[in-house]
Amino acid sequence: MAGPGVKVNESTPFNPNWESLAQTIVNRQFEQIALLHWLGARNFLVLTTHLRYNSTVQKSWILAVKVLNDAIKTKYNEFKDQLEVDDSQFWYYDTNGVFDQALDNPTAYGALDVVCYNRDGVSCL
Repeated sequence: MAGPGVKVNESTPFNPNWESLAQTIVNRQFEQIALLHWLGARNFLVLTTHLRYNSTVQKSWILAVKVLNDAIKTKYNEFKDQLEVDDSQFWYYDTNGVFDQALDNPTAYGALDVVCYNRDGVSCL
């Protein structure tokens, strides 16, 4: 199974050409999926990017990520129809629910709260 996901970095919401860049990124992502399909991969999980509601620049992030996620969903639908002609399977997974669960109940995931920070990748979200 291949599970490509596109993520954004800190400069994304402030890029004046973000819509065009997001589409270019998504197109490239799906070119790589097509290559994996050609090489024999048949199961694909396409992931969205979390909206980052708790970011200090929330509004900018949410708008930027929505542009990206909309492009991913559109391309996924086009691509799925083209390549699901053999034994291939494609799934689209919206990651917001999983992230929101962790943020709503951090102790269930081993974190003290949602604001702690460290580099061990274990005791903080």
